[in-house]
Amino acid sequence: MYNFFWKNWAKTHFTLTESIALLSSIGTIILIALSILIPIETRVFSLGEIVNDDDIIEIRSPFSGTITQFLVDNGAKVRQGDPLFQFEDIETSDLINITKSRISDLQCHIDTANDILNFLKNKHLRIKEALDKKDPNLLIFLNDYSSTCSKIFDYEISILYESLRLKLTRIHNTYSDYLDLDNKIALSQTLLLSHKKDLTIMGNLAKNNIVSKNDLRQQERTVYKSELDLIVDINTRNSMLRHIEELRAETNIELAHYLKETSHKLDENQRTIMDEHAKLIVLEKKLSKRTILSPITGTVVYTQSFTSSNYVQQSYLLMKIAPHSNLTHIRAQVTPQQIQNVKHGDIALIHFSNYSDLREIQYKAIIDTINPIMSQQDNGLQKQNYYEVILKITDPSFLEKKVPIHNGASVEILFTAEHTTIAKEIIHPITKNWSKIFER
Repeated sequence: MYNFFWKNWAKTHFTLTESIALLSSIGTIILIALSILIPIETRVFSLGEIVNDDDIIEIRSPFSGTITQFLVDNGAKVRQGDPLFQFEDIETSDLINITKSRISDLQCHIDTANDILNFLKNKHLRIKEALDKKDPNLLIFLNDYSSTCSKIFDYEISILYESLRLKLTRIHNTYSDYLDLDNKIALSQTLLLSHKKDLTIMGNLAKNNIVSKNDLRQQERTVYKSELDLIVDINTRNSMLRHIEELRAETNIELAHYLKETSHKLDENQRTIMDEHAKLIVLEKKLSKRTILSPITGTVVYTQSFTSSNYVQQSYLLMKIAPHSNLTHIRAQVTPQQIQNVKHGDIALIHFSNYSDLREIQYKAIIDTINPIMSQQDNGLQKQNYYEVILKITDPSFLEKKVPIHNGASVEILFTAEHTTIAKEIIHPITKNWSKIFER
């Protein structure tokens, strides 16, 4: 069959026009087949920038005076503690005195807290003895405590003493009731045994008709009531024991809570006093150099300009700094032709190509808002320029990064990466607007 077809084909003679038409048809068929079979990847890619989601810090004049020199320009990146501008300072000495006074107060609280913790630690056995003996009078030593410089701790110890004393008093009273009830139970058990013996004797007598059945039933009721009363008393006694243990546990918990709170305050005050010492060093350097330092790490986004005198009043706005932090919002521009592939709630991939430490990492971000940006033309009509897309980084690993990223940092965004074919891409606009075509 093949030889027959080939012999007939060989005998066939085509003109030049027919050959060109035949080759064109074959080429068209091949192109159509390739457009259907060969896969391609379509991408929606855009550049964006980090949008600051933290409040911008305003640097205001802490006092009235004359600025001698600005040390940073608008747009400069500063670290915490970097000098911003030199100032004619007239009040730093007062701030230094206030800081020293605060350090003195903090040191008093720290010394007293340490003293209280050591005091209670040394008296732990006496507190345990008071609990074991259920005697509130053994806690009187707490009320005799007196601090060296802070009366606040005297009040706290006094409150602790009263609270523990009341709980021990309740334990003591409950335990006294428990002992009374325990004696009652012992008597009730003896009485119940006696009633049961009487019931046995009356049962034997009733068989011989010596005792009436009514008397026998009355004795049975007496035994039954005695048993019920005994059960109630035993349950009440057990409840008293549980209540005593609960009060004892509450006493231990309250004491432990006070120790924990005192230790927590001690740690806070120790950290605070370290901060105050650091602040004092800064103030003393500031007094000597008359230089205002940056309170945060960030980017200068505004500096005040002066036309004549550099004299400023207190609270006068001098500078604004956008903090470097875990900025999680990104602003991007997408063309109207690309917006069909960008949908609210979809996940995009972002890439920080300008940061060497993050260059090999991609983070996930969710599309938060899509806003059309229009412009007014000369003829009064509005023109669709682009779409502003706001994304929020949701990748947990982004918050764990060690590299600080500043506001306005450049970001590469991959919205979609879809595998398709040339044929699908050609026919997609037609199928998308199918209803509009038929309406026309």
